[in-house]
Amino acid sequence: MTNSYAVHPVALSAGQKFHAIQSCLYSNQIRHLGNDQLGEERCAFVRVEKSGIPGIYSKEQLSAVRFLPKEWARYFQDKNISESQLVSLIGDELKALRQRKSALIAHPDEALRWVHGDADGLPGIVVDDYGPLVVIQSGSAAGDFLLPLVVSALSAITTKALFERSSGQIRAIEKLPERTRWIRASSSEAALEQVQTLLAGIKLNFRPQRCQKTGLFLDQRENLHLLKNFLSKGMAKSMLDLCSYAGAWSCAAAQCGVGEFTAVDQDKDALSLCEMNIGINSTAENRAPKIELLHGDLFELLSKLNREKKSYDVVVADPPAFTKSAKHVPEARRAYQRLAKMSSRLVASGGLLVACSCSRHIGEEEFYEIVSGALDHDDWIYLGRGRQSPDHTVLATDKHSLYLKALYFARRSALSQFHLTHTSKGENS
Repeated sequence: MTNSYAVHPVALSAGQKFHAIQSCLYSNQIRHLGNDQLGEERCAFVRVEKSGIPGIYSKEQLSAVRFLPKEWARYFQDKNISESQLVSLIGDELKALRQRKSALIAHPDEALRWVHGDADGLPGIVVDDYGPLVVIQSGSAAGDFLLPLVVSALSAITTKALFERSSGQIRAIEKLPERTRWIRASSSEAALEQVQTLLAGIKLNFRPQRCQKTGLFLDQRENLHLLKNFLSKGMAKSMLDLCSYAGAWSCAAAQCGVGEFTAVDQDKDALSLCEMNIGINSTAENRAPKIELLHGDLFELLSKLNREKKSYDVVVADPPAFTKSAKHVPEARRAYQRLAKMSSRLVASGGLLVACSCSRHIGEEEFYEIVSGALDHDDWIYLGRGRQSPDHTVLATDKHSLYLKALYFARRSALSQFHLTHTSKGENS
């Protein structure tokens, strides 16, 4: 890393205005910097003229200027800012974020999202704390530009093992190479081949070098608690977990006495984790849980289960995002509708259906419309909706930062079976 970074003023294009509620400045709103002003990642630190707001400029991205914390503005008034000053600012921000995020999580030992990208003032950067291991992810050129400074700050304020997992569809869209590496292992890399952490009171194992996202989907914390509220009377016996990954949903049900599971996923390694995690969390008395693992295409396996007229007391459909951009929303709507229709037909009389979406470009009410429209309206009751865990920061001025949806439905005959006392806590209307 260099000893200092240049700070360039960025001006708005003619006729453009900057609004305080904006979460970034788009490419067509600004006068672009010259190539000679950019670093290797084609990025630079900037301040927005007149407002003085600090940010990171990225030549190749539609979101051309992504903002840093406004409180940093006074440090970005000179032509240069030192590396040590930036590391200090990031370190202080990380400490403040950690304190605030910890206050939002009921159990002090639970995994949490330490940094949630732009919403937490560190563009393109995600940091998840799993207890023995902290996983860092960069999802953009701006994130790659900021990453060395974040790593330096983290290394100074925590002694935990640090692992980078910058991979996945977002980096592919940005045309960035995947990068998976140990930054700092606590003792040996082999000792951290498999990590166990706590989420929503559930013990979950994952493998850092062979996982999805950073390891687990921590944003489902509140929704796992809500599922356990609905199943607290222990009357459900069987469950279908679609796109199960490491089995968090199944584990929540296992803690409520469910003893028979069918897990569906395209990843064989994930299915083995799912089986292990269900066993760890099972409370079924006098017998091991019965687990069927189905590896393959989601819709092909759903068709097979429907042909076989299978039925389950609980069906959870939690697929990856069906769209990463607005132009593919019509296709995504059809996929969600098809999934809801096929999965709902597998819910037993007196059963529960949970439908999830993490597609940012499909809003809450639109997703409700899609799912409810796929159900037999004479036989279903809407119980409520969940939300993303509060450590996944939601900006009041950016509707896309509220991305996770979880809808709970029960067949009309099921109402006496579910414990509804806490339903209102899951509402996020």
